[in-house]
Amino acid sequence: MKLTNRHNAILSAVFGVYLFLVLRFFGITGFFETTFNHDLLLLFATLAMCGLNFVGLVISRKRQANQLKWWYATSFMLPAFIVSPLLMALASIDNLYLAAYFSGFLVVSFIPAVFTILYAVYLDAQLLLKRRLSVNVAASQDPDVPSKALLTLENTKGRTRLEVPVSSIICFEANDNYVVIYFEDATGKLNKKMERLSMRRAEELISEYAENFIRAHKSFLVNKQFILEVKGRAQAYRLHVKHLEELIPVSRRLTIHEITG
Repeated sequence: MKLTNRHNAILSAVFGVYLFLVLRFFGITGFFETTFNHDLLLLFATLAMCGLNFVGLVISRKRQANQLKWWYATSFMLPAFIVSPLLMALASIDNLYLAAYFSGFLVVSFIPAVFTILYAVYLDAQLLLKRRLSVNVAASQDPDVPSKALLTLENTKGRTRLEVPVSSIICFEANDNYVVIYFEDATGKLNKKMERLSMRRAEELISEYAENFIRAHKSFLVNKQFILEVKGRAQAYRLHVKHLEELIPVSRRLTIHEITG
């Protein structure tokens, strides 16, 4: 569900137009006691909220997938709490109308926030219906040796989307709401597959063989047998992994013994 900056800009612009039209339609400017042009003040308020909404959406891109809906909702609600007091000071609103004034801002901001949460819940439900993920370990005689264990991704009709030996998996890389699975194919060449799942789910899928993998970084889960070299110094290690050109960053919390052990 994560959006690009272009999508965020469009969404914020739509949000701004929505705010201006709705607040003006319901007569929020009728509470203003100022010599300034009421429409210009309202336009200033909606532009400010639009800008804050865009900043909130951009910040939300860095959050985990399971937190996104709450961050998106906050990006619609928080601007109302920031801009409405500022506009109130500029417009000198009578105390008798303060409750109605704040209610107007909060209600029109609350509506898109609720729809955002509902849409995110709908997408999550659709994802659960469309895809079933499992690890097939029936072929492995020794649970400590993953050479014959298969990572199998299936759809709800039981059709296999991906089937690869756990021992052939090079690493998992987080990519927004997706994970890229790097693995060796039957010819020993690098192959990769992008699937819609979280890194936490990826860890669960290979949990029986967790000792063979290391969560080197929040975005990388690496198969130790493919690590060719550990480069750098403490607090700045990088992993040279077979088949991958770019070095994989290592979390500062990991020691060299944890990486190579």
